[in-house]
This record gives sequence, C-alpha cells and structure tokens, in this order.
Amino acid sequence: MSSIQYRTSRGVTLVELVVVMAIVGILASIALPSFSTSMRNSRLATMTNEFIGAVNLARSEAVKNNRGAAICATSDGSSCGTDWSAGWMVFADPDRNGVRGSTENVFRVQQALNGLSVASASGSAFRFTARGECANCVGGAFGGSDSDLELRAVPCDAGQQHVRAMRILRTGAVSFEKRGCP
Repeated sequence: MSSIQYRTSRGVTLVELVVVMAIVGILASIALPSFSTSMRNSRLATMTNEFIGAVNLARSEAVKNNRGAAICATSDGSSCGTDWSAGWMVFADPDRNGVRGSTENVFRVQQALNGLSVASASGSAFRFTARGECANCVGGAFGGSDSDLELRAVPCDAGQQHVRAMRILRTGAVSFEKRGCP
C-alpha cells in the first residue's frame, strides 16, 4: 500500500481573495444608498425631537417661573442670531423681547447636526408667555406652505420625504408634517 500525503492548507490563494473582495464590493454598493437614506432619516428624526423638546422646555420654564421664556437661533450658545442651521438655545425671557440679555438664564443649547438645513419663516425667536402660549408663532393647521420651522436634509433629493415642516400652535403645542424635497 502506498501512502498518500495530503497537504494542509496554510492560507488563501490570490484568486480566492479577489473573488471575496468582488463579492464584498458588490454587496457594499447595494447597501450604501439605503444606509445613507437611513442616516438622513435618523438625523431628521433626532433634530425634530430635539426641537420639540426645546419648545416643551421653554413652555414649562415660562409657566413654572411665571416670567416667560424663548427659543432663538444661536451660533455661539450665548447670544441670539439669525442662523437656525447653527443651532438654538432656550432661555428665560422676563422682558419678553425674544433676545437673550446678559442676566437671563440659558436652560439648553442645541447645535444642529451636520447634513441638515434649518430655516424659519417666523423670525429668529419664539417667545412663550407665563401661560405657556407662543406669542409670535404662525399657529393654525397645515395646508399652506407656512410653517414656523423647517428642517431639511442636505442634499435633499427631489421627491424624497426629507423635509420636516414644524408648526408651533398658539397654545404652544408642536405639530409637524413630512414633506417632499422640491
């Protein structure tokens, strides 16, 4: 009887490696577009929830302290600005002017996430009275194009539902609707 020697494999061949890499590349090219869509949706949901939380905080602080509160656009976290895309802050507003003074407490600062654009048709601040009502919000139901704040994914592909139009009612409640990119 002859003895047959079997060689044990010590690795992979170059052909096997190229085949595996080609399969991984094909699968990645299929999965990447849906992953980026998921990331956009996640960013939009996060920022929508953060803004609703900021409105609720401003309302509760306005009522709790019986002095008013506001949310304004900010880029530095200490003074009000006009660029909502940089972020926003919630602060006490006893003088009810919608602009943070040096003695007014800041309750929360939120920086906007990369890949989002934020715009407001209602100006650079939302003021809440001691009764929790929004003093300068558009209010009312959706139907037109008016909204208090609009979050949009960047880039916003035409037809995709990557826009969140938010409306703050006079009562201080927030509603939003998903809209398609223009």
